[in-house]
Amino acid sequence: MWFWGSAGFASGAFKDAVSHHGSSKQDFFTEGHLQDLFDALHAFDTIDDRNRDAAVEILRQIAELLVWGERHKNEAFFDIFCEQNILSYFVDIVSQPRVANAVKVQLLQTLSILVQNTHRKTAIYYLFSNNYINTLLRTPYDFSNEELVAWYVSFIKGLSLLVNHDTVKLFLNKRAPSFPVFSEAVKFFVHRDSMVRTHVRTVTLSIFKIREPVVEEFLVRHSAFFSHIACYLRAQWAERCRGLRACRRLSPRYHASTTTSTSSRSAASASPCGRDTPGTAACVAALKSGFSECEEFLFYIQDIFGIGVEAYNTLLVERLLLYTYLPLLVGCLCRGAPRETTVRRFACKTIRQSAACSQDSSLQTQRSRDVIVDSPCASTTEVVGSQFVRRRGSHPHLSTYFSICI
Repeated sequence: MWFWGSAGFASGAFKDAVSHHGSSKQDFFTEGHLQDLFDALHAFDTIDDRNRDAAVEILRQIAELLVWGERHKNEAFFDIFCEQNILSYFVDIVSQPRVANAVKVQLLQTLSILVQNTHRKTAIYYLFSNNYINTLLRTPYDFSNEELVAWYVSFIKGLSLLVNHDTVKLFLNKRAPSFPVFSEAVKFFVHRDSMVRTHVRTVTLSIFKIREPVVEEFLVRHSAFFSHIACYLRAQWAERCRGLRACRRLSPRYHASTTTSTSSRSAASASPCGRDTPGTAACVAALKSGFSECEEFLFYIQDIFGIGVEAYNTLLVERLLLYTYLPLLVGCLCRGAPRETTVRRFACKTIRQSAACSQDSSLQTQRSRDVIVDSPCASTTEVVGSQFVRRRGSHPHLSTYFSICI
């Protein structure tokens, strides 16, 4: 096969580099073979559709060799990686406009595997120094490619697990205008792929756990993310309300209950239409899936509160109250039509579940739930709103949010 690159590449460097792949391990896992791969990669003038297969294979073998070196405590492999300044070359590759997505996917996969298997402090410091990683994260990618998104977020997740008290200064300092490991990840917070969303939540929790003033100051200063949490939860609950209404409309019991004549109700229940339709089953299945997502997200919120940073908890409580609980759940209780008992029960039950998410099972929490459920709607809204304004800075936990209703 002929690969186009620089003049002498196809017939020379690439063939020499990949010819070890089918040979014995003694020939493949050598420093010389790794050097050949680096030489072959540098031999490309540009990487485009003509030589992307060659580039992908070279990147794949580089990852395999570097991981092998880390696992067998052979520091020479990573030393060559550093001496050749390959990380800088990776930045150049992803910056080229004509580089195919397949090459970028393989590069992100190579870096993800390398990050996940790097444990030596010197290697970690090299990877994170010189701002190469931040540049890679800020580079524009074609995020319409699902595979690329998956590996991009996986790469960030691996990085976030290595950000700690010692390494955070390599990603963020007081002069830095951004914190890409966090800010680039949260762009996929509401991605349609559940695995991507899970990775992003892992990233945010890892960052929240870093008890460094510079991190806390950055997150408080860029507090829009806490609004995203509240708005996503509101959107999920609103969708469940719509689903409940749709299922109720599809249910034959609903149509029977809207018929004033007793004979008409009997006819509806006796007819074939009285049985649940495939549409009803699909609606119920969608509801179950949606409720599972809501439950997982509540546990995520509980994890944030459990970290115990008062500044984060205060922000989150405020945004949940302003953007989720008052406009949606309390709103359902106040504005819902009298016959929408299903939606109203959902609102009450969701408030109870939210209170249960808190590990604080104090009497105050129970009393607050009783007030929300049993009080007249107008007075409930008035009490919640006025108490929030008066005590907005004094409730660092979710349970305290419910206690403000007292």
